[in-house]
Amino acid sequence: MFSKRMVYRWEIVSALVILSLTMVIPKSATAQQATSVIPKSATAQQATLTVWNQETPPNRVAALQSLLDAFSKQYHLTAAQTPVSWGDVYAKLPAAVAAGNPPDVGETLPSLTVLMTKMQALVPVDSLVQQLNAKYHFPPAMLAPYHYQGHYWSVPLFGLDQVLLYNNKLFQQAGIKSAPSTWSQLLSDAKRLTKNGVYGIGLPTSDQFYASQNVWDFMATNRVSIYDKRGKVTFNTPQVIQTLAFLKQLAHYSPPDSSNWQWPQAALAFETGKTAMFVYNTDMLDTINWPSSQLKGAPVPMPPGGVRAALGYPFGLYITKHAQQTGMLGASEKLISFLLDPKRYNTVLDMQPGLFLPIIGAANMSQWQSNKYIAKYPQPVQIELAALKTSVIYGFEHGAQPSAGALEGSQLLAKIAQKVYFGQMSPAQAAVWGQAQIEALAK
Repeated sequence: MFSKRMVYRWEIVSALVILSLTMVIPKSATAQQATSVIPKSATAQQATLTVWNQETPPNRVAALQSLLDAFSKQYHLTAAQTPVSWGDVYAKLPAAVAAGNPPDVGETLPSLTVLMTKMQALVPVDSLVQQLNAKYHFPPAMLAPYHYQGHYWSVPLFGLDQVLLYNNKLFQQAGIKSAPSTWSQLLSDAKRLTKNGVYGIGLPTSDQFYASQNVWDFMATNRVSIYDKRGKVTFNTPQVIQTLAFLKQLAHYSPPDSSNWQWPQAALAFETGKTAMFVYNTDMLDTINWPSSQLKGAPVPMPPGGVRAALGYPFGLYITKHAQQTGMLGASEKLISFLLDPKRYNTVLDMQPGLFLPIIGAANMSQWQSNKYIAKYPQPVQIELAALKTSVIYGFEHGAQPSAGALEGSQLLAKIAQKVYFGQMSPAQAAVWGQAQIEALAK
């Protein structure tokens, strides 16, 4: 049975952003109220602040409503939620921009922010980022993907990344005393663990989003840059060839049906003991029901001369030109600051413990860590927190690239790896083919 968070990941295949919240100014609110953020000239209709986000499960709806109620009370607004599925956003958001009625504020990922920036739909948030960064000290890896063409276009809200998770019980039964830290150790351990119906590694060999993410997890540790600092495609390199060759070896110890995997299937195989380890995150804390000593985490193993790195996303919030045009820019900035305030930030994180990771220095860590799921499995969660500092998104190695969204949406990394997994191309041939395919996306 798939958890709500597995469904959350599944919906990312169709889109990378979110549900709607409509915030309406009550007619009784006046510009004279001390904490009001509504311009004096605004009418009740003009004062509507619209926010799109993706948190549709009931527990997240309730958590968000509590935050919106508090915001409404402080700033004399009335907040009402209107959930919209992930799968609708990439169609609805450009349509809303074209029709002249986009949201004022929206939850985002870096690739969506680039898309919205190319549509000239956003306002820079440089001053807001500077102000909040001075207070909360965002990790550079969480800020950099939102810097594009000399400006910041979104403010990071929380993080999500991937690490190596492993079944410590199976490790002990196999006589393996610690997690692998190198590619050679990972390969050796996967081979050793593959027996009696158990596979050593859960490596997706499909052509889907999760498979692309796993390919990148290992490429990142091998210092691969898909684009250089000038935006030139630099995929056909010895590091890419080496990574593809390694992944082909590793795939021998993954279940045969991993050629059809997305996130839910990979997580289910791990939770049921079919696989001994996989690269993922701790979004199954409320469903796995293992002893705390059994679920462990480690950084993604790296090759000789490699670097600690893996895929990681900063989820953020943008402000559109619509907010500026309707006099709601101040209200939009206030909402972002409100959500990042340490007095309320834990409510944001607790929408889904273990999935949404804190990225501000002022977060109430003791309160967050006291959540029953995080308190039960502190070790893998701490590994994830540390990994945020060195996380990187493919296509954003040297800042945002115009074609980064197209690259992510194409699942091209998975398709390149598939050519190698199934013997259609050698690693060297796949690197050449991949170079051409990415160059075509960049045109």
